Amino acid sequence: MSRRVRRRIGTGFDIHRTKRGAPLMLGGVNIECDFGLVSETDGDVVLHALADAALAAAGEPDIGILFPAKDPRHAGMASSELVAAVMVRVTERGLELEQVDVTILADLPPLSGHYGAMREKIGELTGLSREDVSVKARTCEGLGDIGAGKAIAATVIVMGVIVDVEAGLSDSDSNDVFDGKFPLEHVGEIPQGAVVVNVDGGSRGNPGPAAAAAVCRNASGEELFSDARYLGKTTNNVAEYEGVRLGLSLLSERNLQDTEIVICLDSSLVFNQLIGRYRIKDARLRELARKALGELKPFTKLSLKLIPREENDVADRAANRLLDNYSK
Repeated sequence: MSRRVRRRIGTGFDIHRTKRGAPLMLGGVNIECDFGLVSETDGDVVLHALADAALAAAGEPDIGILFPAKDPRHAGMASSELVAAVMVRVTERGLELEQVDVTILADLPPLSGHYGAMREKIGELTGLSREDVSVKARTCEGLGDIGAGKAIAATVIVMGVIVDVEAGLSDSDSNDVFDGKFPLEHVGEIPQGAVVVNVDGGSRGNPGPAAAAAVCRNASGEELFSDARYLGKTTNNVAEYEGVRLGLSLLSERNLQDTEIVICLDSSLVFNQLIGRYRIKDARLRELARKALGELKPFTKLSLKLIPREENDVADRAANRLLDNYSK
């Protein structure tokens, strides 16, 4: 086995002019104030700087290149949606965030009463615990445009790791929810006689209304059974885990514990956490991983396969249909 851990650091910065009557969003939190920030989006300088910092740590281009404001696909995108998209991208590059440090530069309004809510929101968006997110604000002592109340800025530093793994993990390398007993990763072609379970989950808002879905098919693509579940308000990562658990529940109900099964998912984060490659620092995800791994134990021939999102559209459509029904 070869295992190399690369420590990564990324920094981000953003600044916007203020405007009377505009909403003020900072760190994903709506701040009651008589002015806000001028922007083609919601102007959240904290989340914009966070997105750039995470991309830098992963060795990716900045948000101006990846999500140009002039592109109609990104026009008006909420900053929380931008960070969610960035987290998918950096996770697929193998980056696991460990810490986020935010500094807001603003003489007005007072922000200390909002630190807790910002830490909570940033934790939800990044999969970190609240203790791994630091938020603070500093004034410019009346100097410059920020000191005059004409602008607000933010700087963000992120720390993380990229783990390069070959030939799997030993028990000593695994995280505290993975006991090393399951050779879970599926490589190569799916056997003709296997049951294929596509699972997916998603949140509109991260956190926001969320759903999970599982579609079970034979290797020829013929659907055997499926289900979708509304989850209420939660995050994308939680919904992805619930998709896996829903698939396992459908299989258990049909007594398929001794059948060859391949569960296909498109979440690199959840996949790598379940096979023991990524540590799980977020308490909520750690508990979901424990439950999922416990529910896997009765299955003797089950494996997980990471697939591109475009190959998981059958489960994605099922989850979104349910969300559409709840939004009516």
